[in-house]
Amino acid sequence: MARHRKGSGKRRKALGLTDVWRTCVACRKRHVATELLRFVRSESGQLGLDLSRTLPGRGAWLCASQSCLTHGFNRKAFSRALEGAVLSDVVETQEMITRILKDAVKSQMGLAFRAGQLLAGRETVFTGVKSGEVSFLICAHDLSERSVQEVQKSVKEKPVFSCTGLLQAEIGHAIGRGVTGVLGLVGDDFQQSLPHASNLLQKWMGWSHPIEMDSELLATVGADMSSSLQANGGESPQQRSV
Repeated sequence: MARHRKGSGKRRKALGLTDVWRTCVACRKRHVATELLRFVRSESGQLGLDLSRTLPGRGAWLCASQSCLTHGFNRKAFSRALEGAVLSDVVETQEMITRILKDAVKSQMGLAFRAGQLLAGRETVFTGVKSGEVSFLICAHDLSERSVQEVQKSVKEKPVFSCTGLLQAEIGHAIGRGVTGVLGLVGDDFQQSLPHASNLLQKWMGWSHPIEMDSELLATVGADMSSSLQANGGESPQQRSV
């Protein structure tokens, strides 16, 4: 069995090598490790997502892309990389990844909001943007076209922008308030963890920047998300956009 070496990183820092690069097992493209998802294999052969990238043993690295996941399963890349049979299937793995990435973003949102470092609601967030307090802006991907246009006018070039893969109802539930479509990060404690979690989820869900979406796509997204929530007994996100 190959040894798993774990160093302090002091030598890399001394050499000016701060970024660790890994290769996606599916597409074979190299990326900074923090932009990839790391997987490990349990003794029973189940594939697990190591979101912290700290679990011991062999790891398989994958782009935060559902197409790469499918390609990786089709070419049996996980079994080769982890040197053992993988008994998980692509559907259950896809669901597992989505759930973990969403939970990670929700957890960061809840912690930041309770710490007073996350503003919620368009007017409050836009005020924070104008004052220069907001460093990172998060929008739900089911915002109405009108709301997207308001965000576009307010943001311009000021904070970094993210369209996370969460619905307005999910964001509201995560921070303990009503349906919420716009959040603004302030303070210092979550400047790395929340943007990183949000961007990973955004990539995984395959949603582009909301301002890049055309009217037809936004209408389709809104209809699909409304149908999904209503089917689960929830309120349609288009009924209120905060």
